[in-house]
Amino acid sequence: MAEKAKQADAYMESMKAYQKTYDFLLYLYPILSQFPKFEKFALQSQIKTAV
Repeated sequence: MAEKAKQADAYMESMKAYQKTYDFLLYLYPILSQFPKFEKFALQSQIKTAV
């Protein structure tokens, strides 16, 4: 029983990480879309690759 509880806890922790990553991307993409057109491709692609 304790093993299943540990697995459930690990699963929930991983879900928190996915949720935080998703929230960060929702925050980041609108900011990237506001970059000037002449900088947009180079900076956006580098930032997206880094994230």
